[in-house]
Amino acid sequence: MTKAGSPDFVSPAERIAVFDNDGPLWVEQPMYFQSFFIFDRIKALAPQNPA
Repeated sequence: MTKAGSPDFVSPAERIAVFDNDGPLWVEQPMYFQSFFIFDRIKALAPQNPA
């Protein structure tokens, strides 16, 4: 689709980029960034309130 002269070629002006939250915008990790943030905050705040 990107090689000029190919029968499937699509000119840059006609190309459309599509994004979803399954891969391009999120890092493929077992835990999302919010989880890392929560655990970091617990570690930082736990000494102030050991209960």
